Amino acid sequence: MSQPPFKVEHLNTVDPSAPKPKEGDTVTIHYVGTLLNGTKFDSSRDRGKPFQTVIGKGKVIKGWDEGIPQVPLGGKARLTIPSDMAYGKEGLL
Repeated sequence: MSQPPFKVEHLNTVDPSAPKPKEGDTVTIHYVGTLLNGTKFDSSRDRGKPFQTVIGKGKVIKGWDEGIPQVPLGGKARLTIPSDMAYGKEGLL
């Protein structure tokens, strides 16, 4: 199966001049991780607790380090992340 390109799709309207996270910023987000076929594999919402991480320090998958800084504060987005920017072809880190 071919890999989708990396993509950030904005899902809500927020002020485009709103601040965006940058390298070293701590962000707190809710997320739902799904495969291309829609199968959910993880969700912070299911746990009832948002996820917190530092951007740009390699603490999360590369797709998040590159995608989250493109979403303004208060924004909601769908990140399409190819396996080489996530958990690899076999789904492992």
